[in-house]
Amino acid sequence: GFIKKAGGTLTTSDLSLRSGNDYLTAYFVSMDGQPLASSAKILVQSGTISRLTGWETIPATFTAGKTTVQGLEISHIGNPPWRIQETDLAFSLRNTKVTKARVLDEDGRLKKDLPLQRQGAFANLQTPRDWTYLILE
Repeated sequence: GFIKKAGGTLTTSDLSLRSGNDYLTAYFVSMDGQPLASSAKILVQSGTISRLTGWETIPATFTAGKTTVQGLEISHIGNPPWRIQETDLAFSLRNTKVTKARVLDEDGRLKKDLPLQRQGAFANLQTPRDWTYLILE
């Protein structure tokens, strides 16, 4: 969501995210049925603002029931190629089992391995800017 507007950090008991993106989604999913803190394999998926080239909006007024709001109306959806904002994400995960991040391409093929930085029980990573999928192992 809008982590940057909320101060740039989102923290739970086992996970802390830091991002400079205006909009970012990040999913951390245990792949072995264990809680994130004890999982030995975790899928991390990210998403940022993605728009076609030439995307345009214009100011507009909308009414929903008795409420009127100012917003933006899409005036042109654009054309390929897609313009995908780079990911700015660092995380700290309470988990002593994972030691590396495997960066996957859009088809799930391995691009490269990255070591996780350890700080006590936490695994830390400043992610690359051009990723969608990571496997923490």
